[in-house]
Amino acid sequence: MPAMHKYGNVILKKGVFKTERLFGDWHNKIRMNTIEPQTVIIKLYDGEGNPTMTWTRSIQG
Repeated sequence: MPAMHKYGNVILKKGVFKTERLFGDWHNKIRMNTIEPQTVIIKLYDGEGNPTMTWTRSIQG
């Protein structure tokens, strides 16, 4: 089993994903412990749809 990394919790109260299938596939890989390293980008938008903050995190398996 690869080394486990500890990150702070991220709680998404309302989310929009570019494609629901990609998120579901990623979630299944986590559940099956077959996740591969990848980059996760979380963007916060204001009421007009303009990005106000962006967080980027490289997730290692």
